[in-house]
Amino acid sequence: MVIAVPTLSTAGWVNTPAEKIDLLITYFVYTISNQTTIYGTNATSFQQILEANMGNMNATTSATRSALNTYLKRYYDSVNIDVSYALSDPTNSESLATMTISATVTEGSQTYSIEKSLSTLNGKFQAFIDATSSDS
Repeated sequence: MVIAVPTLSTAGWVNTPAEKIDLLITYFVYTISNQTTIYGTNATSFQQILEANMGNMNATTSATRSALNTYLKRYYDSVNIDVSYALSDPTNSESLATMTISATVTEGSQTYSIEKSLSTLNGKFQAFIDATSSDS
């Protein structure tokens, strides 16, 4: 069963696995947990995860993996998430880190993979970029 993702653009409702995963990961990164009263604690927010796990990148990656797994399973038949991090310069500072989110999702017979990189500085979100993506 295809579950569409709404947009506030001329695209309207998005149905393809590739477009959906890109939007959903973007929504995850930019959502503020208290921006909705309708979804309550179901609003999945990377910023909330950063705040709750400040100073503990292992806990941050684990919480991010768990939150994305739950979030994406609402839209896909199967989800495989891997989240890892690397300190940009561990000899000088532990405050600048890059987190990589790799996701493979399946909807019907279509599989799609995506990889995004997120940078944080002193526990605050800094940048969000595509690393790679591919269709199967």
